[in-house]
Amino acid sequence: MGDMNLKRIVASLVLLIVMAIAVPQATSAGPKVIEDTVDPGITDGTAARELSEARALWKATGIRKYRFSIQASCFCPYRDPVKVTVRGKKVKLSDPDWFGPKTVPALFKFIREAIDGQSAMLTVKYNRSKGFPRLISVDRDRMVVDEEISYRVTKFSRIHTKPVPVSPAPEEN
Repeated sequence: MGDMNLKRIVASLVLLIVMAIAVPQATSAGPKVIEDTVDPGITDGTAARELSEARALWKATGIRKYRFSIQASCFCPYRDPVKVTVRGKKVKLSDPDWFGPKTVPALFKFIREAIDGQSAMLTVKYNRSKGFPRLISVDRDRMVVDEEISYRVTKFSRIHTKPVPVSPAPEEN
């Protein structure tokens, strides 16, 4: 029985020595810290260049009357997609309480603010033929929880102005 106790004591001592060596090495690097960094696409100018190209493409289309659906994804109550109709400077919304961008220029402005604000993360997907943003996802600060926001634009269509039918002139006798 004394031999069994000696084995337990030796095993315990070996375990304590291993832990004494391993624990300081595992914690010597200290706790991992999330650095407050800026998105690489912002720092290298890619985001600004892509925004400029998309704005130029949008402007070249000459579209002033259009409609789309937009949905926000954030740490906020769920909302159905909002239907937006833009006719020049007039904007009509299916949800009058919509808090996000209401026009394509407002979407571009939101992206510009994320770039100028040196956001920690910025992801933008543009429509290749018209230039409008299809997806914008922003995390302004990695150190702040739940302030991330994304906007997804779907069902974009140009509103074509229908020509007013002209009645033929009455025949002269």
